[in-house]
This record gives sequence, C-alpha cells and structure tokens, in this order.
Amino acid sequence: MKVLMSFALICFTTAGWAQERLASTMGEVLLRNLQPGQTYKLTSLLKVPLRVTYEGENPMTILIDPVPPGTGEMKEGYEAIPSTGWIALEPGRFEVGGSSVVESNVSITLPDDDSILGKKYAVYLWSRTMGQGKGFSLGLGVKSRLLITVAGERALPSQGEMSSYMDFRLDPGSIQIDGAGPGKWVKLRKEIGRNLTVHNMGGRDMEFVVTQVPGSSLDMTPPSGTEWGPDGAEFKVSPVKMKIGAGKSNDLKVSMRIPDEERHYGKRYHYLLRVTPEGTGMTSGILFRVTVNTVPKP
Repeated sequence: MKVLMSFALICFTTAGWAQERLASTMGEVLLRNLQPGQTYKLTSLLKVPLRVTYEGENPMTILIDPVPPGTGEMKEGYEAIPSTGWIALEPGRFEVGGSSVVESNVSITLPDDDSILGKKYAVYLWSRTMGQGKGFSLGLGVKSRLLITVAGERALPSQGEMSSYMDFRLDPGSIQIDGAGPGKWVKLRKEIGRNLTVHNMGGRDMEFVVTQVPGSSLDMTPPSGTEWGPDGAEFKVSPVKMKIGAGKSNDLKVSMRIPDEERHYGKRYHYLLRVTPEGTGMTSGILFRVTVNTVPKP
C-alpha cells in the first residue's frame, strides 16, 4: 500500500499589511492511503519542514496551530478532522525580533481504529503573528491545508521507514499559454521564451519521471476561472525519464495539443504535469501547472 503525497512548493500562502508580510511554503498537501495507528512525519517524508516567513520590523510572536476547516473552507468529499490532536508541530511558537524565517516539523498520528478506514479528513495549519510590547500591530495569518485520506484496508507490515525525496524544484513552476488553437501542437518552451528545467538540489544522483495527471485524480480543484482540461488532450514530453546528478539540472521539452472540437474554443483550461523522483514505499512529486487559453471560435 503506497502513500501518494502531492503538493506544490511553487505555491506560497501569503498575507500582508503595509510593510509586513507573512508567507508559508505549504499551500496544500495531499496525503493518500495513510494507515491507522501510524505516525507520518512530513519533514522526513518531504525532506523539507513547514517554513513560515515574516517580513517586517516589529518584534513578533509567531504561532502555528492545527485548526478544523472554517465556514467555506471545507473540501468537497472530506470531513473535518475529528481531533486536531492528530497533528503535532514542533515547535509551534517562535519569538522573533523582526524579519525572520522559522521552521516547524509537522507530524500526523492516526488513531489505531478501524472505523477511520476509507475516510477523508481536512485540517488547516494556521500560522499567525502577535505583536510584542507596546504599540499597535495588526496580526497576520495564513493557512496551509492538509488533506488526509485513510486507506480502505489495513496494509501488511512492511520493513523500514517510508521516505521520499523532495530536494528538487521545477523552474518555472507554472506557466500560461494564450491563444492556443485546438488541433494545433503548442511547444511550451517556445511560447514562454524559456526552458522548463528540473533542478536536483540534493546530494545524490536521482532519476525522475514526468507524467501528465488529471487534477480530479488528486482530489484537487482547478484555480478560479479555469476548468480541468479535456481528457483527450495530448502531451509529448522529452525526456520522460531523466537521471540528474547531485546539484545538476536538466531541461524538458513539452508540447501539447487540445482536440480540435467546437466545445474547446474560447476556453480557459488547467493541466497538471507531475515530476516524480525514483523510490519505493511512497510516491511523491511536485506539480507543474499549465493554464491554456484557447482562441475564440472562428
């Protein structure tokens, strides 16, 4: 039984007032097939902690707490996590004298209870500031969403700790293509005027695989104003598999074509490509987002 974890490091959650700003590196994290009675440490799995950046001149207390979804925050098909005690943040409180970056290790411990098998839960990590000392300072707050799917059945005991490799990034992480004509091949690199590059920032050689994935399969919703692209769209990726040395990079060539059908004219579609590192025990990846605006009907 694998754990599928998908999240986009390219998406920062931010909030700001005047000269102050708060940002979190986790926008949304999706975890699938978790097992009852197990503890999952996101820093170990993803090789990165939750990072919160405060920009400002005032001394601040930064607090990070798990909170259930509020009004309008519930994800369709999910329910609020039964207890925020399932989530631990170490540490969850920081005292800073001004602009700072703080890190917290997030872990999820599921109760050893068969009644949660097959359930889907949502919980938020609320990062916020509180002013210190005299004077007035507006508090800032940002939320990161964790979507948790519990496996439908118990897995057989396995040896070793699950881990993933997330010490890589995509550049750029998202692009927009305007004026795409259905039925015509579009070369992404030509349209945006730059290379699509995978950077291996870790200390070991790794093999990566690039695949096109439907957003609906990841229990995600498309960005506001877009819809998931039609299933018939074709993607050509070269290379599909690549071995990148430690500290090295590799460029991707990506072309796409939307079916030449009347219903695809004048649309704003959103597609996802996933770059996945080699490994066993868990599938992880970083998502590359492609927004395509098709030409109006002639």
